[in-house]
Amino acid sequence: MKLNALINQSRFITGPGTPDAPLFLPPLVFGNVVPIELRGWSECADGSLAAVDLSTYQISLLVGKSNSRPTLGFWQLTTTYGTSTAIASRATKEEVEAALVYAFASCTVEGGNGSYIISLVQPGIWALPTATFQGNTLSNVLVFEITPGTVDTPAQYRVEVLEVAPARIVPADWTAGDTTPVNTFTQVSGRLWELVLSPSVDNGFFTLTVDGDETEFIDYAGGAYAILVALTAADKAATVIPNGTGGYWVKFAADVTTASVGGNLVILPFSEGNLDLTSTGVRELLDGLQFTDVKLTVVLVKDGQTITAAIADAMLVMPVNQPATITIDAPRMAGLTFAISDDESYLEVYQNGELIGTVALNATS
Repeated sequence: MKLNALINQSRFITGPGTPDAPLFLPPLVFGNVVPIELRGWSECADGSLAAVDLSTYQISLLVGKSNSRPTLGFWQLTTTYGTSTAIASRATKEEVEAALVYAFASCTVEGGNGSYIISLVQPGIWALPTATFQGNTLSNVLVFEITPGTVDTPAQYRVEVLEVAPARIVPADWTAGDTTPVNTFTQVSGRLWELVLSPSVDNGFFTLTVDGDETEFIDYAGGAYAILVALTAADKAATVIPNGTGGYWVKFAADVTTASVGGNLVILPFSEGNLDLTSTGVRELLDGLQFTDVKLTVVLVKDGQTITAAIADAMLVMPVNQPATITIDAPRMAGLTFAISDDESYLEVYQNGELIGTVALNATS
């Protein structure tokens, strides 16, 4: 699947030459592993589009429902006081409050369906709680510190139980695509030659040199007719037709000894990855359904800035009685908690109680 993201408009396009043409994404089929070619574009002041080298970004491609909560699984909260009992992913506020007695002694809980505000009853300063999740789907229990409490006020936290996109390509699984074009012009038999241009070429012009005579520049997308016209103008008359696999058959009117491809054909930068649609999370989205709508999103991170580069609706489809190998997600992103540094300059990210990174916050005047 080839995807073109118009980054400064946060949308997918059919291509740089037709940015406003209707876009139809092919259906995503459960059980498939889909190769993805992702290209980035930005709009210039004159309205033209310029290619963006995505290899300088951390790329995430996500497929799933917006704000999705896990339907199955349990989470726990651990504090310096103790660890809560197991809490169902969509527990009621009363169930959460009863379980947190073992973590906070006494607290009140508001909210439900995986989103809660926890307010301690007694004042006091608390260390940041940590969370864990147990289940077949990859889910986060995010703990946001509203206040750690003081000697006069109680601590307060927001807890969000969120399911990570069930199908995704994480930054470590992207590679830069090969941008070196390979073009050939070879003799098949007698006066019949085959011209093959690299299928990934998406810009530039090329020339053909036949027995020392070079054609004028030919548009990379000019097709068989443009090649025929250029050869005729170079006094190398030929019949040119597509070969059915992206190249061209060229039958010269006279014998030819040598032929080659020149010019300047360009493959603009792109990134490659494989979208695995075999996870248990994808299976749960289709439980009892033939198809369901999902969001396809590309997120870019660079220099501490996060950009939703493109987002679109897509269709997730269950194949007809086709067995599939189901991959069970590992909870490698569970136990994440967040806090603001004492000087309010950084967002601190903890995993299972250990600081794993900080994100600089923009200062405001």
